[in-house]
Amino acid sequence: MPVADRLALLRDRGGLNARDVAALLDATPQTLSRWQTGKGEPAGTLSGRLSVLEAIVDELAVLYPPHRVHDWIFNPHRLLGHAKPAERIQGGGGDEVLAVIAELRDGAFG
Repeated sequence: MPVADRLALLRDRGGLNARDVAALLDATPQTLSRWQTGKGEPAGTLSGRLSVLEAIVDELAVLYPPHRVHDWIFNPHRLLGHAKPAERIQGGGGDEVLAVIAELRDGAFG
């Protein structure tokens, strides 16, 4: 899937704008603009971070509408010791965030 489409899904399913995505990936808005216009693609660490962010949004979208997905990512969460999921994602802790989401999902549907 083209990276522009992947970014659109993050916007549609997660309520994330380009600045949000750039911050979560620790990338510049200019980098995202290049991806959006097809003048570049994520590579290396950014590619991995984008994939993890997509997984997080996909999991949260099962539980919440887009505006709540956004809020969940950018507000402190008790299962992360009251840290913001965004901070963990930015620091490479996306797997920890996915584990918390799995706990929530299992509690909601288990």
